[in-house]
Amino acid sequence: MTFSINASSLNKLYQDRSYQLALLAGPLVWFVLGSLDQKESHFDVLFWSILSFCVIYPVVEELVFRGVLQRHLYSYSIGKAGYLGFSGANVITTIMFAGMHLVHQPFVWALLVIVPSLLFGWFRDKYNSVIPGLILHVFYNTGFYIIR
Repeated sequence: MTFSINASSLNKLYQDRSYQLALLAGPLVWFVLGSLDQKESHFDVLFWSILSFCVIYPVVEELVFRGVLQRHLYSYSIGKAGYLGFSGANVITTIMFAGMHLVHQPFVWALLVIVPSLLFGWFRDKYNSVIPGLILHVFYNTGFYIIR
């Protein structure tokens, strides 16, 4: 599992226009998901709630889905195949990631995580590291938490 990213790759990451666009797309994702939230009250502003939603969940999800599962799927020919610019490993991981969200989220919500999941996986493929997607995931969850 690749958890590190060297300074040169990190510099390339932050100069990467597609990564900059992915960061800028975060507020759009927050707005779309926030507009679907029918609750009248915001999340409890408890330290553990914030820590869990904004840091722990994204880190664990990225390590499990993109660090373990997506990496493992590359050992199969279907994982190496490309589909609309995405690796088969990324597509399969994304389907499983969205399916996991069905356990506690409405169907539409689970479908909407497909787009960011493909994006996180695309950066995992591009940089051969979970760090770019992990940063994006933490950023997206934190922004969404803030607007709710």
